Amino acid sequence: MESKIAELEEEVEGLNKERPIDERIKNRIEKQLDEIVDEIKELEKFSRINFTGFMKVYIISSIELTKDCKEAR
Repeated sequence: MESKIAELEEEVEGLNKERPIDERIKNRIEKQLDEIVDEIKELEKFSRINFTGFMKVYIISSIELTKDCKEAR
């Protein structure tokens, strides 16, 4: 993803500031930006899922440990 962003930055910096941007170039850049945003959203979703899974494992482990401690008494 970082390489995609770097490529877009280079392309945008290389555009001539005095002329209007060609509509095809503008559309291509917008499409690439949309793809990057979609990837970020997907990564965020997986990050949330992983955190939720980790918390469930932690809670279950804590409950089991507490039961084991009580039974050992």
